[in-house]
Amino acid sequence: MKAEKVKEIVMYWRKTAEHDYETMLGLFRIKRYSDALFYFDKATVKLLNTFNDFNIRCRYPEYKLAFYKRCTRGYAGRQLKEMKKIYHGLEK
Repeated sequence: MKAEKVKEIVMYWRKTAEHDYETMLGLFRIKRYSDALFYFDKATVKLLNTFNDFNIRCRYPEYKLAFYKRCTRGYAGRQLKEMKKIYHGLEK
């Protein structure tokens, strides 16, 4: 995937995450707590997507084969190690 396209996709996820975050704050202010938490979840997932190259590359069919070829045992092992750190950090 070309760097320009990745940058465009990342900006989309960040912009929509920011919109959902602002919506969450507004809903909280008017005491719509369950809705605010729903938008918190949406904003968090979208923001995490900006850091997740796998999601970007696998979501768009024209890049699936290139990503598949990149996923060697070594590459996957390094990524898994990083994912475990992130997972356990969020778990706390």
